[in-house]
Amino acid sequence: MIQKLPSPARHALAALLVPAMLWASPALAAGAEDSMWPEHVEAVSDAGAELSGLIALHLDRGGAAKEIWALFNAPVQPLPDRLGLEGKWQVRSLQVHEFGANVYDYFPCEIRREGPAGLVLDKNKGSQKRIGLILGDYSEEAFLFLGGSYTTGEEARNYSGFEVDDPHAEGASDGIDRSRDSLGFMEAIGPNHLRIIFAPVEGRSEMYELKR
Repeated sequence: MIQKLPSPARHALAALLVPAMLWASPALAAGAEDSMWPEHVEAVSDAGAELSGLIALHLDRGGAAKEIWALFNAPVQPLPDRLGLEGKWQVRSLQVHEFGANVYDYFPCEIRREGPAGLVLDKNKGSQKRIGLILGDYSEEAFLFLGGSYTTGEEARNYSGFEVDDPHAEGASDGIDRSRDSLGFMEAIGPNHLRIIFAPVEGRSEMYELKR
């Protein structure tokens, strides 16, 4: 059974992260939205459909779009033990927007343990970086990723929802910078083979492929 991390522990763990075609996403498990801004609950649920629609715009051009489409449609496999993901990985970013599709090179990344039940994805190589928690309370088919993106020269960022006690409380987001929030769901597509489908940002959808 996947061990869930209680909400207060998520907030405490998050503080360690810095400086240190029609398609349906997996159904969001009860309680998974506790640390998410309300609009992000819908955004992550729609992430697969958004990505699918953008890829379809470019399939007749072949190349990157077809490669992304193949990975997007790889059958979902049973989830491995979440904490068993700890270790060194290779990750590449596949991105699609209205005007094109891009597949980037693999970079090394790390999934590391933080505390007894915390798991952190840290992609700090390349110009586009990302760090965040891999949580085991999204669904039976997927883990939830909540983190932040940043670029070379910027400080790493947490998911901004961790900065408040209740992201669903009225006025909770006042004064909070949410521009770098990154969230999505992680699925297994083979032994030591994962994909993360991220909620789109400014019309751009992104997917990670992880291998080891």
